[in-house]
Amino acid sequence: MGISQGKREKLHLVAEDFEFLESETRKLLELISGIFPLEKISADSWPFRFLLSASKRKYEFIFSAMGSVTIRPAKDEFRKHGPPIFYMSISKYGKNEFVWEGPLEVVIAPYASEIDKLIHESIAMYEESVLPDR
Repeated sequence: MGISQGKREKLHLVAEDFEFLESETRKLLELISGIFPLEKISADSWPFRFLLSASKRKYEFIFSAMGSVTIRPAKDEFRKHGPPIFYMSISKYGKNEFVWEGPLEVVIAPYASEIDKLIHESIAMYEESVLPDR
């Protein structure tokens, strides 16, 4: 699933980073939109929201201007929205060193094949472990 960053120290984001983070999020949105048929919910202002129908279920993709994407079930039996099943965000490790990471600081290469694999695995894992009718 990627490479762990180890014990490197993350740096705090500063106002000068925000334009870059937004740009990288837009690139990731374009990449994911090329892989999955996303249906726009709201993309006029941040956060951008899209729906994906997969395996007879709908998933919400939420893109933040701060360099992150979250995927969660669009609806859950117990609440309005289900828990996140996929998450990746940009971390800063040097003045100009930004890295897309998943949970536990695992590096995620922003390539179509890697993103496609990780998202499909996350959806499959969610559906196999949580949904009673599968």
